[in-house]
Amino acid sequence: MKPLQDHILVEIEKVRQKKGSIIIPDTDREPVRFGKVLAVGPGAYLPSGKRRPMAVKPGDRICFHHAHLQTGQGHRLKYQLGEDVGLLKELDVFFVIEGEVEVEI
Repeated sequence: MKPLQDHILVEIEKVRQKKGSIIIPDTDREPVRFGKVLAVGPGAYLPSGKRRPMAVKPGDRICFHHAHLQTGQGHRLKYQLGEDVGLLKELDVFFVIEGEVEVEI
């Protein structure tokens, strides 16, 4: 699959708690999820007609709002290998995780 525009295909991690000073419970009260970027589109068009480059790239680990996978903003998919993946827009991503961060699954 190759996303179009500013869409991102992400493998969804099931995370309950991040080790360190930030606790992220696996409940709907805390609507964040983590995932690994599988593919990105070429970027959205600017009014000038040029494309805005994407801020994420395949292989990045990201944090995003999970509600966009369950509403009209995004779609939850079953990948051909049986992995749980989601389709997001770039604006749904909160941040890219750089470096090694241990996550308790």
